[in-house]
Amino acid sequence: MSLIVVAPAYMKRDCLPEFLDRTTTALENQNVEFEIIVVVDGDQDLSSIVVNSFRARDARIRGIVHSENLGKGAAIRTGALAAKHSKYLAYFDADLDINAKSLLAYIDFLEKNPNIDIVYASKLHRDSEVNYPLLRRVLSKVLQFIVRLSLNIEVNDTQTGLKVGRTDAMKKAILKTETNGFAFDLEFFVNASRNRCAFASMPVHLDFQFNSTISISHIFQILNDLFRIRTKINRDKVEKSVGIL
Repeated sequence: MSLIVVAPAYMKRDCLPEFLDRTTTALENQNVEFEIIVVVDGDQDLSSIVVNSFRARDARIRGIVHSENLGKGAAIRTGALAAKHSKYLAYFDADLDINAKSLLAYIDFLEKNPNIDIVYASKLHRDSEVNYPLLRRVLSKVLQFIVRLSLNIEVNDTQTGLKVGRTDAMKKAILKTETNGFAFDLEFFVNASRNRCAFASMPVHLDFQFNSTISISHIFQILNDLFRIRTKINRDKVEKSVGIL
């Protein structure tokens, strides 16, 4: 098996060493050939120094640096474009909230279920273990309700920061996105759904570390992006109906 992990990182210098240690330890010696591509999305905190120091002793770690902060979506697209020759592709938030061992469990599931294209971490899975602040729980449930109502996609948790899938399916969905902010995940799932990808939710061990940059203001930005995604879907349907596409 081969896996490329794309890790978008903005202002993550303090947690990157442990993130890279945990992820490489989880994957090595498990019959998995892997590469971790850390996309430093603006290097204000000199996260690139951390990545370069790991790269110097482990060629399976690669860093790409954006000269300015462009957003999560842009970082993941950059990483996906750089990902070559792997059976599986993941994008994994470069913080410490999610146990890196989930990567192996998700790949194992995909190996045993060839009809599934993409799996995603879900806080709502019955087997998930979640340590999450009450406010974040409420915001998450409200957001997922709005997503299901607006986008009509069969995904019960779009925002938890780990998705793994077959490389072709992942790249097609990622590279068609236009959203750079936190709503990138919504557009990713919309694209994958329109590509007729089959999804499965997976349990996640999530221990919120307060490293995430999301806030209530970001929720409003997500809702604004959601409206733009919904508008784009409607526009595409109209154009297709009149033969433009």
